[in-house]
Parts: sequence; C-alpha cells; structure tokens
Amino acid sequence: MKHRNQNFLWRALQESKYSSSQQRLNLFTLSATTNKCNVGKGLRRIEDVILPNCRQQHADDRKIPKLFHQTSRSRCLTPLFYNLSSRWQESLTQDYCFFFHDENAFMKLLKKDWKEFKLLRQVFKCAEEATAAVAADLWRYLILWEYGGIYADLDSAPNSNFHPSVLDGHQAFFVVDKHDMMSEYFIAVSPKHPIIYYTLHHALQNILTVRDTGAAFPGRTTGPHSLLAGFRSFRNDVGDTVGLAAERPIKSGIYRGRKNWTVTIMGSPENVNEFVFQQKVTDQEKRKNYATMGMKFYLDDLAPTNRSCLKLTHQGL
Repeated sequence: MKHRNQNFLWRALQESKYSSSQQRLNLFTLSATTNKCNVGKGLRRIEDVILPNCRQQHADDRKIPKLFHQTSRSRCLTPLFYNLSSRWQESLTQDYCFFFHDENAFMKLLKKDWKEFKLLRQVFKCAEEATAAVAADLWRYLILWEYGGIYADLDSAPNSNFHPSVLDGHQAFFVVDKHDMMSEYFIAVSPKHPIIYYTLHHALQNILTVRDTGAAFPGRTTGPHSLLAGFRSFRNDVGDTVGLAAERPIKSGIYRGRKNWTVTIMGSPENVNEFVFQQKVTDQEKRKNYATMGMKFYLDDLAPTNRSCLKLTHQGL
C-alpha cells in the first residue's frame, strides 16, 4: 500500500508540476509594501534588493536560482533582526536578489488556488487556528516550490564558511541541524523540486489529523518531521528507505531520486553552525524582540481549542 501511495504522489507531481504557472504571482510585486515603521520603537525597515538579473533566473532547469527569501509580520524589524537579515544580504554577493515578505505577501501566497496542493484550502482554517509557526512552515514550502532560491529563518545568520558558491551545481541543499535533522531554517532549492512537493503534502496531511488545532506543535506537524517525511518519500522513489527521526538517519551526502533529481546534505550535529548559524538569538531575546514587532514566540502562541482539524473542517456539513 505504501508503494502504491508513493507512486500516486509521483504521478500527481508529474501531472501538476507546472499547473500553477498560468496563475503565478509576480514575485516582484508580491513582496512590495508601503508600510512605515515606528521609529519610536527603534524599528528599521528592511528593503528588497532587486537586480536586473532577477528576472532572468533559471525557471526551467534544475539550478538553484539566485533568489533569497525571508518573512516576518512586517518589514519593520528591531535592530537585532535587521542586522541579522543584513548579514545575509552582505554574504550573498552582488548577484543575488533579496525578497522580504510581510504578512500581506505571506497571505497572498497561502490563499492562492494551488491546484497541486488542493488539501491546503481544506486545512487553511486549521492552520490559522494553530501557532503562526505552522502557517510559516507552509509558506516557506510554497515560496520555494514556486520560485526556488534560498530561504533562511529571521534568527539565523551565515557563518564565515558560507559562500553562495557552495550551492553551485546542486538542486537542493540542506545542512544537518543540532537534532540530526535536515535544516528547515535554511533551505536552498530549485523550483518544483520533488522534496518540497512531498514535504508540503506530508505537512498538510499532518495538519488534517491534529487533535487540537491550537496545540499543534509545529516541529512535528509541519516542520523538521515533515521535511524528513518528504526526504523519505524522495528516497522511496528509487527504492531506498530512510529511518525514523529517533534513528538519526540524516547524514552528509548527495542523494538521488527519480529522473536524476538530487538532494545535497552537508555538515554534522557536532558542528551545526559550520555554514549557517541555526539560532543567533536566545529564546528570551526572541520574546522581547517579537513583542516589539507585534509578534509572539511560537511556544507562547500555543492555545488549545479542544477542537480537531477534522471537526473544524467539517463544521456546517
């Protein structure tokens, strides 16, 4: 049965791979916003970096395009997060395009009619009731599926060992995190990569089956565990098996799926910050800075509803 379901996912991927192209949102206007920042709170506005080559990216091949994505509720960041985001701009050299997506751009992408991810519309209410980190996970998979490029969490930062040339020749690039999992806080990938397709499908299925929408823990629902499941599906395509998270199955290497799609994983949990600092901000600092930016730390955002996603999605039927 698992093999049959896996083949079904692969066939669905081939059939819908480019189904959204006609409705594709314009990346260059998607992230545009005119909101002003409250200087009295010490907030600074982060801007996009749009270069002539941004419109000439590799849309039809398997290269990782030179696009960089980050998101937050707004472009108005505390000095701490502004400086971390600026470090990415500085490290990515002059030929990378930098896009910062605020809440408006975030919601436009999530509310798009995704023919290849039909379950998204069904579970959207559940994601809205969950901690904001759940919706953020879905958003990062969608932005990378549609446009490709690099995604990095707001509290991450490039290490001195990181140079964008490390991505050359790869189709998908991850580092090993401190829990022996693939990095969800840093993903570099070509558009329409199967691992993103599989990961998002696993995340949506996990949301659908949560027993309490407000208490869904993002790490297990839509985060690293969904990414591991996506990697497992990617490897199952060629008959290879990947162990469970408790078995610490993620190792450095280049892994192949069907039709010569590849996934590259580098690093080790013993040297987790070799390329990218996983977390340059303590939880206490996050809480303080998020509050200034009108946001909540994800653990403080958990609010049990005593309602399952299935119950919520079937109300009124």
